[in-house]
Amino acid sequence: MDKFDIVTEPAYKLIRATLSGFFDGATVAQFGRAVQMASAGMGCQSGEHLLLVDTTRCALQAQDVVGAFQALITDSPLKSKRIAIVTGSSLSRMQVRRILVRDQAMMFDNAADAEQWVLTGTLGAQAA
Repeated sequence: MDKFDIVTEPAYKLIRATLSGFFDGATVAQFGRAVQMASAGMGCQSGEHLLLVDTTRCALQAQDVVGAFQALITDSPLKSKRIAIVTGSSLSRMQVRRILVRDQAMMFDNAADAEQWVLTGTLGAQAA
């Protein structure tokens, strides 16, 4: 797998992204374009698609990369209705907290809770 892999589930207007390794600004921009293309490819307008991101195979990122991800979330033309991010270590959770700068974005320890929330907007008993 490259630095990221994207799979769409048009029936749910869902984009699943898996990230790994270290990113640089150019890779963050490529990821952003890929998410936008996936959303447009499903015929979604801004605020219609859901984004589930697995970062459990990501390394800690440089501060400029964290900033690039923050900008990506706030400046994307086709914004996600909800963003769920599955994290790994406690240090990566700290970085993700800085990236999640908008409402309707949450961080999870496991994929099942993240998927439930991103699809329904409600937390399961484990996550609550």
